[in-house]
Amino acid sequence: MIPSLIIHCVNEIESRGLKDVGLYRIPAVERDVKEVKEKLLKGKNLIKL
Repeated sequence: MIPSLIIHCVNEIESRGLKDVGLYRIPAVERDVKEVKEKLLKGKNLIKL
């Protein structure tokens, strides 16, 4: 079974990010990554990406 987070992220990429340059090469801002991680750990299943 594929985790819902992965499905959610893939759907977002397919709907609005396929033409973004560096999508998989440029790292995210660490603060943003921590914020998303904290929301997921607190049980917020589908967060706004």
